[in-house]
Amino acid sequence: MGIAMNQRELRERLARRRYLALAAVAVGLLSLILFHAACGRGPRHTVTLSYFRLGWLTQPDELSSAAPLLEQFTRETGVHLSNVPVPESTLDQLDLSRALLKGGSGVDVLGIDLIWSGVLGPDLLDLGAYLGPEIALEEPGLFPSYTVDGRLVAIPYGVQLGVLEYRTDLLREYGFDHPPKTWDELERMARKIQAGERAKGNRNFWGYAWQAAEAEALTCNAIEWQAGEGAGHIIEDDRTISVNNPATIRTWRRAKRWIGSISPPSVLAYRESDSAHVFDAGDAAFHRMWATVSLTPGPKLRLMHLRSSLALGRTGYARLPGGAAGAASALGG
Repeated sequence: MGIAMNQRELRERLARRRYLALAAVAVGLLSLILFHAACGRGPRHTVTLSYFRLGWLTQPDELSSAAPLLEQFTRETGVHLSNVPVPESTLDQLDLSRALLKGGSGVDVLGIDLIWSGVLGPDLLDLGAYLGPEIALEEPGLFPSYTVDGRLVAIPYGVQLGVLEYRTDLLREYGFDHPPKTWDELERMARKIQAGERAKGNRNFWGYAWQAAEAEALTCNAIEWQAGEGAGHIIEDDRTISVNNPATIRTWRRAKRWIGSISPPSVLAYRESDSAHVFDAGDAAFHRMWATVSLTPGPKLRLMHLRSSLALGRTGYARLPGGAAGAASALGG
């Protein structure tokens, strides 16, 4: 019974924080003082920091490439990082993160999802006093989401950004000289390209592949439509609920219209890998996807690791289309 109550509390608190900002990835550092002390003393002795790092399961190729860097880091600083096993599901990761912090297990460094900041914030070190000069070099728009009660509890090391992937060759073939800038324009372009490709015999071709399964990715799509119309962000900074308004309803009805017209009926079960498979198979003109964003010094973001099995000459990337208020992209990870 106690475990069930704890799960419910986590879900309720997470839901309250989830959409106060667009989703991103962050890392929380708990033992910064210890780290600096280890780096600054004269004769070194090895200090071990336990590292609860999200991503080891989903990106196993990083293990081999990271090992030499970790060894070099230990040689130069005397600090050894010990990786704590990470469960697969997001909620299990959050449960374990909270248990490790509350249980005094000695976990020092955590990789956390942006939307966990409010849940874990009281147990994380305020980094603002230690990283002031470095923080000033980063993208300022990211930090409010990592700030809890005026305390900077995490810093971003990389995020994912919603972008539009599109077939450059098909745009040229059907007379378009730029990717769609609005959702209405995407719908018109998708219909024309879809009709043309099906007339050639590809009955499985669709105009737009995206994610409509009952999952977080659908919420990311929906908040991009809503914010692009200037209709709010589901839950606002003053904790008012903004989702029930005519502009938001209009954008969601438009997306409903896509299903079975420019998007396959099966899009209702699509997660990221499903929509990516459709585009990579050459069966879609447009695709909403995540691109990894590397945070470089200064206020600019650099897109990296854009994924597609199509030939590079046939694939382009652009900002997501927008509405009356412009384009909006969710941050995630």
